[in-house]
Amino acid sequence: MKVQKAAKNRIVVCAAGFAVILTAVFLIVRFCAPGKEPVEVKTDQDARDVYQIAVLEDLEGFIRKVRDGETDLDAQLTADIFLNDPSDHENWGQTPPAYQCPMIPEYSGTFDGNGYSLIGYYSAYHPVFEEVTEGGCIRNLNIRLSYVSVSYENRDIPDKESGADDEANIDVAAGLCGFNYGKIENCAVEGNVLGDGMAAGIVAYNGGLVKDCSFSGTVEGGRCMLRPEESFDIDRPRWHAGGIVINNYKSGTISGCVNRGEITLHTGGLKIWRSGGGYADRIQIESCAGGLAGRNNGLVADCTNEGTVSSARVLGGISGANSGDIRDCANKGSVVMLPESEEIKVDYMGREEYAAAGISGYNTGSISNCYNAGSVCMEEDEDRGYVYGISQNVSVWFDNAGGCENCYYLAGRTEQRYRYSGVYQLSEREMENIEAYLYGERALTDTEGYRTLYASMDVAGTGESDYIRLSVGPDEDMVYKVKAGDSLWKIAEDLYGDGSCYDRLILPRESGGEAVIHPEDEVTAPRLEYYLLRALDERPFGGVEARGKDGSIDAAAAFAKKESAGWLYVYYLAETAGDKGMSVIAPSREASDTWLKPDEEPAIFPSCIFFQVTANEAGDFFAGDWKKVQESIRDSAAHYLGEDCWGLRFYRYTLDNGEKLYGYSFRCYAYQPGKEEKQVLDCAAFYRMRDGLLAEFIGVEEHQEGSDLLAAVRYLAAIVDQQIDVTEAPKYDHSMYLGRENWAFAPLHNPFAIVKNR
Repeated sequence: MKVQKAAKNRIVVCAAGFAVILTAVFLIVRFCAPGKEPVEVKTDQDARDVYQIAVLEDLEGFIRKVRDGETDLDAQLTADIFLNDPSDHENWGQTPPAYQCPMIPEYSGTFDGNGYSLIGYYSAYHPVFEEVTEGGCIRNLNIRLSYVSVSYENRDIPDKESGADDEANIDVAAGLCGFNYGKIENCAVEGNVLGDGMAAGIVAYNGGLVKDCSFSGTVEGGRCMLRPEESFDIDRPRWHAGGIVINNYKSGTISGCVNRGEITLHTGGLKIWRSGGGYADRIQIESCAGGLAGRNNGLVADCTNEGTVSSARVLGGISGANSGDIRDCANKGSVVMLPESEEIKVDYMGREEYAAAGISGYNTGSISNCYNAGSVCMEEDEDRGYVYGISQNVSVWFDNAGGCENCYYLAGRTEQRYRYSGVYQLSEREMENIEAYLYGERALTDTEGYRTLYASMDVAGTGESDYIRLSVGPDEDMVYKVKAGDSLWKIAEDLYGDGSCYDRLILPRESGGEAVIHPEDEVTAPRLEYYLLRALDERPFGGVEARGKDGSIDAAAAFAKKESAGWLYVYYLAETAGDKGMSVIAPSREASDTWLKPDEEPAIFPSCIFFQVTANEAGDFFAGDWKKVQESIRDSAAHYLGEDCWGLRFYRYTLDNGEKLYGYSFRCYAYQPGKEEKQVLDCAAFYRMRDGLLAEFIGVEEHQEGSDLLAAVRYLAAIVDQQIDVTEAPKYDHSMYLGRENWAFAPLHNPFAIVKNR
C-alpha cells in the first residue's frame, strides 16, 4: 500500500507496476555497471512539500538540496534504497564497496523513513547525518547491512564525495548521526560501526531525544590500540563506546531503546601520544563503555541491553559511567572486563581505576528501578578491579554522590563481594517475578546490617556471600556439670564469653515456669552459630590512612585498601595518629577536618573508631588462657577508671577459617573535648590475631540510645581480609602507647588509658 500510494503521488500518469520495473532496471545498471553514470531521475516534492525518495538518485538530490542551504527540507522514503550490494558487507573493511554515500550535513527538517531502509550503507569518514539540530527529526528509518569505519588517518579530512572544501570534523564512528539536538525516533541500525577512537551504534553525541531505537551488530571503539604504529598525533584521547550513544549530554534523553549488538572498547597496548601534558610514554585516557551509552550525563529510561559489553576499564550494561539519571532499565547481556595487554597507566577522572557493573561501572548520579539479569565478570581471574551487580556508587571520590534505589541483580551472575545501599540480589525464581519487586508488593527496603547478630540468613535480597559466619562457645555441643555457686549467666559467660547467651543453654528440668539448676545437674551447651550481615558500603564514614613524614602509608592503609572491606575510603593526613601506631575512622566526612590536628594528641570526638593493622610475630597471644586475659583487662579497667567503669563484657567468636575474634565492651564516665562535665561513653575493642597479622579496633562514642558502636567495631574486625599479609608494617615503639603500666599486652593499645587521657 505504501509503495502504490507513493508512486501515485510521484508520477500520476504511470502505473505502479511500471515504477517497480524501473526500480529493478536501475538496480541492474547500478550493480552490474558501476562505472556507468546512472540515469537522472527527477524527483519533486509532494503536495505537502515533503520530498519523496524512492531511488538512490532521489536521495542524492535531497542531499544536494540540504547542502545548498535547504536544511529544513522535509523528506520521506517510499521504498528501500540499495546503496551497495550488501552480500559481502562483512568484508568491506578489506574490500570497500564502490559507492560511498555523501553525508547529510546540518539538518533541521523531518526525515521520515516510513519503515523503509537504507541498505548497504558504507562510509570510511562519517555517519549518515552529521548533525540534527533543535527542531530536526529523523524517524522510522532503518539502516541495514551497513559498515562505518572511521580511522585515525581519515579523521578531519575533506568530504571527497561532494568536493566541498569544508572538513567533515567527525573523528568518531556512529551508525546514523554525529550530533543530535533534535529527535531521533523509532530508528534501527544493523551493521558494523568501527572507530579508531569513539564509536556508537546510533548517535555519537546526544543533546536531544533518542527514542525507541535499536542497534544490532558490532560496535568497536579504540581500534587504534590494535594498530602497529608506535605514535599518534592525538592529545589525551578520551574514548567511549555505546550501543546507542557515545555520550549522552545533560540535556539528552535516551528512552525505550534496545541494544542487541556486541560493544567492545579497546584500551590495551603501549603507544606514544603527542600531548602537552608530558605523557611521552604512557596512555592517559578516560575510557568507558556501555550497552546503551558510553557515558551518561542526562536521562536514560526504559532501555534494555541484550548484547555483550567488553572493555578493560570502566564498563556497564547500560552506561559505562553515569552522572545523570538511569531509571527503569534492564541489562540482560554479559559485561566482561578484559585483561590488560600491556602495563600502561590509564587515568579515569584523575584515578587509576577498573570497574564493571550490570548497569553502570561508575555512578555519581542516580540509578533507580533497574535490574541486571546478565553476568558481570573478569575475563581472567585477577584481582585488579571491582565488579558490581548494579553499579559502583562513587560517593566519596566525587562532589556529587552516586546512589541506587530499588535495584536488583541475579545472584550467582556477578562477583560482587558486598552489599550496596538500594541494591538487592534475587534468585532465578525471584527474578522471574521482577516486576513485582520493581513496581509491586515485593519491593525491598534496606536492612542495616551490623546492628545485631542474626540467628539465620533470612534478610530478603541477600545471599550467603553477604554474611560473615561466627560461631560462639564450644566447637561442638558439650555437656557441663553444674557446680555449687553456678548460675546460668555465669555458665554462659564461662562457655560463650557472653552471659546473655544463657537462654541458649539446654536444661535438664524446669520448675514452675522458671529455669532451675542444681549442683551435679548436666546442662547442654550447644555450639551457637550467628551471622553478621555485611554492612552497606555507603555508611557515613570512610577510612583515614596515616602517612609518615616521608609520605609512606602505614599498615592501617593496607587494611583500608582491601576491597573485601566493602568501603569507599577517603584518605587524610594523620601524622600524629601514625606516630602513635593508630589510624582513625570517623563518623562523617564533614567532620574530617577536626579528626586530628597536627602536633596534637589523638582526640576523641562524639564517635571515633581507632584501628591499626600491623605485622605480628607472636600469633594469637590470647589463646593460651582467655580467662586470664579477661582478668588482666579487668585489672587495667579498675586501675585507670575505677568506679567510673562498669558493664565490662567479653566476647569470643570463631570465624570460618578457625581464627578467633576477641572483644570486650564497657561504659564509663570521662571528659570529652570541650565539655566541662564528664560524659557517659560507650566503648568497645575487638582484635584479630594470627601469625603475621594483628588487627586492633577501639571505638568510643558518647552514649546514645540505639548505638551500634559495638556492632560496628565487631564488624570492622571481622571483615579484615583473611588473605591479607602485612610484610612491611612499621615497627612501632610500644613504649609510646598510652597506658603501658598495668597493661599486659605490649602490642595493643590500652583503651582505658585512651579514654582517661584522651
